[in-house]
Order: sequence, then structure tokens, then C-alpha cells
Amino acid sequence: MKLLRVCLSIVASFLTLFVMASVSAQSVADYREDGNTGSCGWAKSDSRGNTLPISIYAKPNDANPLRTINKDNNFYWVVEKQGNWVKLRGTGGEFLKGPFIGWVKLQQLQLGAFRNCN
Repeated sequence: MKLLRVCLSIVASFLTLFVMASVSAQSVADYREDGNTGSCGWAKSDSRGNTLPISIYAKPNDANPLRTINKDNNFYWVVEKQGNWVKLRGTGGEFLKGPFIGWVKLQQLQLGAFRNCN
């Protein structure tokens, strides 16, 4: 019985840490495009490694996307964040100054360090 309580306590601790990590990843503070803040972003994949589509919008909270990109293997500079929306720039050219791609819902992207964008 004591062993069961210890095991349940360990499982509860891991679940708590997992939930906290998931929430904190989505609750990154908003930031404006200033050339100093951001990250690298790319389309998420399913469990089989297939890239999921990303919808590109002209601005945050637009009702309809400009386009949807399927099987996108590109990396993007994530240069601004407003709520659940991030602004993307292409990775070609000067650091964080690539061509404007559009706005994407944060949930559609995997974010990582700048070194991933090459």
C-alpha cells in the first residue's frame, strides 16, 4: 500500500510538470518586431513525421487565410508575437529581416532556437 502511494505521488508529480511545461510553452510573453527578439519556427508534424499544413493570414485575427501551405519544410524567423499569433519572415537575407510571409496561429508551429533556421 505504501509503495502504491509513492508511485502515485511520483506519477502526479510528473503529470504536474508536464502540464506546467505545456502551458508555459504556449504562454510566451508577447513581443514586438524590433530585430532583437524572436525564434525560429517551422510547421509541426504528425506522429508519422508528415508536415501539417499552416495557414497564413495578412494580420492577426483575420477570418480567412491568404493561403494554406501543405508539406512545408521551410524555416521562418518568428519576429513578433501577439497573443496566439506570430509574425513570420523568410530566412533569406539579413538576420530577422527576410521578406514578410504573414501571420500564423502559434499552435501550428514548432518553435526553436535561431540556430535551427539554416
